[in-house]
Amino acid sequence: MKTLFPNAKESLAAGVVLLSNIYSSLGKHEEAKTFRSNQIEELGVKVKVGLSWTEIKGHIVQLKVHDHSHPQSTEIYAKIDRLKSKAIENGFIFDSSWMTRSLNE
Repeated sequence: MKTLFPNAKESLAAGVVLLSNIYSSLGKHEEAKTFRSNQIEELGVKVKVGLSWTEIKGHIVQLKVHDHSHPQSTEIYAKIDRLKSKAIENGFIFDSSWMTRSLNE
């Protein structure tokens, strides 16, 4: 792929991350880790960390995946836990089969 698309390294990196996430979702965590690290190293790019935004008391805050560095992260994650509990109380069933492992694992 690198040979076919030498100027598309960022797009190829996104594809590598997606494919490694698919491996992880199938329980093939070691294959995912090996594939991802080998391909990213071969491409010579740095993978961007996933970000999300939320509004708290009128202020927009940015969060990184698994990030607890925000001064109010305890309150933010507590709110997330309350929302999850409320969703479960109302009959929502979480399907974590699509989720991947933390980058630190």
